[in-house]
Amino acid sequence: MKLKTNQFSTFFLILLVTAFGCSNPKTARETIKFTKEWKFILGDSDEFKNPGFDDSGWRVLNCPRLEY
Repeated sequence: MKLKTNQFSTFFLILLVTAFGCSNPKTARETIKFTKEWKFILGDSDEFKNPGFDDSGWRVLNCPRLEY
């Protein structure tokens, strides 16, 4: 009988953790609208993440209908 009680407790605990961990979908997903001017360059560099980086030479993308 004790084994069944432990199994039920374990199952119930996993169910609670799963239910409360997935209850707010906004924390797990972010909506990004591609409706404004986005800049693009093919490649990657650590310099790109600096807030003062000059991206004026990058291509401007306008995607009025895309929303992810």
